[in-house]
Amino acid sequence: MEKIKNLGKKHKYALFTCGAIVVLAVGGGIAYKVHADKVYSKNVEEIKTELVAQTNSLESIEKQAGRLQDVKTGYLKKGLTSEEVAKLKKSLSSSLDLKNVKKSDVASEVNTYDNKASDIKGELAKIEDKLNAQTTVNKFYLEEKPAIDGNVVVKDLPIIDDLKADDVKSAKEKYYQAKLTKDTTTQWQASINVLIDNAEAQVKGIEDATKAVNDLFKDNKPQDNEDGYNKAKTQVDKLKNKKAKKALNDKLAQVKKVVDEVNKKEADEKAKAEAETKKTEEKSKAEAVAQQTGGKAVQNDDGSWSVSTPSGNVVTPDQAQQQANTGGGSTGGGNTGGGFPNTGGGNTGGGSVPDPEPSQPAIPPVQTPTRYRKIIWDRQGNVLVDQYFNTWAEAEIFASKYFAEHFEACRDSTESV
Repeated sequence: MEKIKNLGKKHKYALFTCGAIVVLAVGGGIAYKVHADKVYSKNVEEIKTELVAQTNSLESIEKQAGRLQDVKTGYLKKGLTSEEVAKLKKSLSSSLDLKNVKKSDVASEVNTYDNKASDIKGELAKIEDKLNAQTTVNKFYLEEKPAIDGNVVVKDLPIIDDLKADDVKSAKEKYYQAKLTKDTTTQWQASINVLIDNAEAQVKGIEDATKAVNDLFKDNKPQDNEDGYNKAKTQVDKLKNKKAKKALNDKLAQVKKVVDEVNKKEADEKAKAEAETKKTEEKSKAEAVAQQTGGKAVQNDDGSWSVSTPSGNVVTPDQAQQQANTGGGSTGGGNTGGGFPNTGGGNTGGGSVPDPEPSQPAIPPVQTPTRYRKIIWDRQGNVLVDQYFNTWAEAEIFASKYFAEHFEACRDSTESV
């Protein structure tokens, strides 16, 4: 204090001025900090209020997201587009503006908002993934109508032209659920599985049918393979894709032409052979009847055979046989003279008497009646053959062969029964 007293007037003034400035500075700093703290606290409260309001607004977005699918079945909303999902995702993408407020001072409110927003983002991501799966599967099928839209599922649509097996395989690896769990056991997932399986089966069906058709060609030329054609045609007929079906049917038509040509040729040859056989049988029949009745076998202008009877009438072999039967007695196959030949050497000068002709042997009783009964005797009147035939021609052809092979056969008879 002594020093201050000893100071000059000017020095005392300067000292007091500096002291006043210091007091004023300290006091002003304290006042500013109090004011700043009040402003910051107000900002914190405003941010908290805003965060609560934004969190509440998420409930509206959450409800909109919930309406994009049926939580019970898993089916997406009918007509849902990727733009609609993207719009909701965008409303969650804006970051929070804390306005220079420390995050730690509003941590509770920020965490509440972030957790809510994260849940909604997760749900929208699942919906977006399902929509991608649905869009991918729908592209497998012709665009007459979507294979799946909402809860409407059409399972019998044809696949698009030239669908690649690798595309279906890729979708199956990404969207197919082989074992449905509690989280994925929904009607939607089951429907997606069915549509992928169906597309896969149609692709394989086209591949198998194509191989079956190509196997019918050798060096690009259709082959005669009727069995292979029928099997391939069955496979092609099952295809739903019109383009693939038409292309394979066009190739099958080439094979069918070859098969039909070969079949026609074989049928013509068979018919020709049968006609020749029939003519031969008719000729044999006519000759056999002519021999039995004393007539003559003649060929008609149309190639058929008839019998010219001893009276000069030209009739069918059956008519000639009936006339002979009606005329009485049997017609001999080996002896047409009505009796046995004279085996005694004839009259040689007076004393020799010819052997008497044996009487007509009795016909054994009918055992099993059929249409024609053929009996053949030997010279002693013993029955060598007693047999039934379905047709008269069969009986006569048999007799002709029998007489040629058995010299003891002497006489035969054919009866209609």
